[in-house]
Amino acid sequence: MAAAETSFMKPAGDAGSINPLSTRFVRPGQIEYLFPVGKSISRSTLFQNLDQHQAVAIMGPHGTGKSTFLHWWWKDRTDVRWIGFSSGRLVGPDAPSSTAIIDQIKNYFSNWKRSWQLFRSLSNDPSAHWIVDGWEQVPRIIAIAIRLSLKHHSKRLIVTSHRDHVGIPTIHRTAVDSEVLFRMLDHLLDDAPQAQTARIRSAAEQRIERSKITNVREFLFDLYDVAGQPTTSH
Repeated sequence: MAAAETSFMKPAGDAGSINPLSTRFVRPGQIEYLFPVGKSISRSTLFQNLDQHQAVAIMGPHGTGKSTFLHWWWKDRTDVRWIGFSSGRLVGPDAPSSTAIIDQIKNYFSNWKRSWQLFRSLSNDPSAHWIVDGWEQVPRIIAIAIRLSLKHHSKRLIVTSHRDHVGIPTIHRTAVDSEVLFRMLDHLLDDAPQAQTARIRSAAEQRIERSKITNVREFLFDLYDVAGQPTTSH
């Protein structure tokens, strides 16, 4: 089965003056989710699966496309509320190797507050579907309360997580696939100069050969600096 069509939003102008791996091009909502060849699933099938459960999960490690998958699944739908929780984990060229303890504490209390607000909103917000991106960040006692509240309000919950949760069936798992990485690069580099494209693809091949890629975000961030290097003339 062929993979879903993809589209990328790029500004008009000189492609050579724009880094094709800038965040504006690779963040969720700008780049559509790509399935490995032969493993695609239709949006209609996903909605049918959702109708059979009050809560479903999209599971996968950091940076493997869970949020991107949700943007593809729920595009053009307005009957949904989207709640995002921060993991406290920064990624990017200038990200520190570890998050400061003070940031972790702030993140902890912030998630408690947002989780409580989410629980209270379920009773008075008319939205039929609720997406919680980062379900593992929700304190367990509030997560249980939210699950119980769903039964009283006839609403559906869609969550992303790094692990499975008892009582929430996982309907899709994200993972890094080398073939998908190259297809993604092909789309991102579609308007890039030939020399820049060759340089990025060569660097990508070396990284994939050297070690197993487990995080797409970090993989693209690694290539960001490569894309920004000036082209040498011979």
